Amino acid sequence: MKKRPFRRLIAAFLTMALFVTLLPNIPGGVAEAAEEETISTFQDLYNAASISRTEAGSTRTYVLTNDIKITDENIEWLKKQEIHYISFGSEEYPFAGTFDGQGYTISGLKYEEELTNPLPDTGLFSQTKGATIKNLTLKNADIDADMRGGIVAGYAENTMFDNVKVEQSALSVAAADNVLLIGTDLGIRGGGIVGETVNSVLYNCEVNNCWIRTNNTSGVAALAGKPLTLGGIVGCAESSTIEYCRVISDNPYGGEEATAGVDKTLIKVYYDVAVGAIGGNTMYVGGIAGRIWSGDNDDENDGKGTQVIDCFSTAEMNFYCATYVSVLGVNVGHIGGITGEVWDENCRITRSHYAGKATSTQ
Repeated sequence: MKKRPFRRLIAAFLTMALFVTLLPNIPGGVAEAAEEETISTFQDLYNAASISRTEAGSTRTYVLTNDIKITDENIEWLKKQEIHYISFGSEEYPFAGTFDGQGYTISGLKYEEELTNPLPDTGLFSQTKGATIKNLTLKNADIDADMRGGIVAGYAENTMFDNVKVEQSALSVAAADNVLLIGTDLGIRGGGIVGETVNSVLYNCEVNNCWIRTNNTSGVAALAGKPLTLGGIVGCAESSTIEYCRVISDNPYGGEEATAGVDKTLIKVYYDVAVGAIGGNTMYVGGIAGRIWSGDNDDENDGKGTQVIDCFSTAEMNFYCATYVSVLGVNVGHIGGITGEVWDENCRITRSHYAGKATSTQ
């Protein structure tokens, strides 16, 4: 009987050793909680965006805990700040953390184009790399972008967009120089969710009652021409997956029940120049994506094609192209219910449908 306490001690020790053995293998031996910032007000949102553009802040987790409405007074206040717009991440420090909207809505986001300082990669997120953006709705946003932009993100690499929605918003993407395009221009890439993706996933994303457009009016076009690319969800998608995404409207077919203002999603390219480019220009318009392709030969995604799966669009699409004097080149337009161009055979479009209206004028 006297040996029982010792036996109990041995049994307890063995049980503890077994429990420790079953614990997950954590690098470094210690689990560190990720830094988390909660956002419930406009000031919180501005502060979080500013922090995210630093090396330390770019990998944090940001959690929305309330609907946020950005007012005209907030916009005027922003203009007086050093960073006079709200945008997570930057070219130097792409956003690599997590943003969880928890089903809440940010409304009234606004970016105005700066003619003397073209700003690419415009959106709530400027550039992302290795990020997760989920459970978020943007409403009544008005985004002006140069060269590349999206209402949610300008450029996304290795990023997951899950359950992200955009409602009753507008995106306008302009070329680098919309007055006199003398040099070669990289063109424009714009999408209702993202301007351009590389090796990213968009799952259960929705664009509803939005206007996505570019308006290029120039005296002389770029010497080598440029691609003008717009898509309902994403402008250009490389080695990415777009699954269960929708471009719709509350009243997709118009009629007497259509509400005032925008009652359907519109995607429009307008190109009007006096003297055309030597190499010609190419326009791509797609109900889901403007263009899709595989990874380039010199990157890790070589041969991995973009997949469009179980997607649907009712967007009304149009491109207009007018050149009064052509110079050794012609302008070509591609318009498609799902995508304007499938670049190579590694890309796939599966169980995806279009039920809108597509027109072109040249």
